[in-house]
Amino acid sequence: MSNQRDITLFVGLSGVGKTFVINRLLSEEGICIHLSAGSLIKKKLTNIERDSLRVLNKEVILKNQFLMAEQFNCDLVDIDKDCRIFLDAHMLVDNDEELIDIPFSIFKMIAPSRLIFLFDEVETIVARRQRDVTRTRPERSSEELAKQQDRSFLLAQSLCDYLSIPFYAFLPSEIDKMKEAISSEWQA
Repeated sequence: MSNQRDITLFVGLSGVGKTFVINRLLSEEGICIHLSAGSLIKKKLTNIERDSLRVLNKEVILKNQFLMAEQFNCDLVDIDKDCRIFLDAHMLVDNDEELIDIPFSIFKMIAPSRLIFLFDEVETIVARRQRDVTRTRPERSSEELAKQQDRSFLLAQSLCDYLSIPFYAFLPSEIDKMKEAISSEWQA
């Protein structure tokens, strides 16, 4: 592998199962670390609750994304160079008023090695979001979430073209396929 760090960017709608998937991969793959965009922002802004970050106005949300990338790069200094890094993030943020696309320049600052887009049946995402009482998310119809998922997918593909990195799309249940995609590149 080159001098570039091994960073897998996991993206998908809130409630698709990114954290679940990453935790499964961590337990099975070893030498990995899980970072989340929200937690990185929270490190920079200690006086704000994590879930309240997404209900801010567009300008503040975009500023916070730059803070996230800065914090990511600060944290990277303390992470062993052989460690695989899994970053849980979003291609867009729903702040209750509008959908805000995350600028590609943010992801360029992170320099991911690959992107894994997690998708699922919209009804499954709705059910997960309703069951998860630990998170505050906007209530959206299945049709709205389907449009968000399609938009996020297209943004993720475009980002991979922009960064010239591999794009993968998996259901959360396809852990073995994800491991294969990550491992084959890691060994290349």
